[in-house]
Amino acid sequence: MHEIVLINARCEGDPEIGKFADFLRRKFEGQAQVEVVEMETCTDYAAVPPALIEQLAGQQIDGIPVLVLNGRVLSAGTLPNWMDSLETITAAMRAPARTA
Repeated sequence: MHEIVLINARCEGDPEIGKFADFLRRKFEGQAQVEVVEMETCTDYAAVPPALIEQLAGQQIDGIPVLVLNGRVLSAGTLPNWMDSLETITAAMRAPARTA
């Protein structure tokens, strides 16, 4: 099963992140788990699981919120258009897994 993680922060995140997560849960039911990581501040990295931080190392992250699929950043800095995100996530799910 795929894993979608949405990283948000109260400092500059998106207040709609919970609704977006619910939307993704409905659309990808049975295909992906959707998790929201809510940071209290923009530097509250303790809220992000260490395994996820390790996966994100070296990837371009231009701000919060961040949309991550299976450890790969799909978007950062703004919440993507919900319908466009379905296409982006679906295409990324079909792509071969990246190698370390």
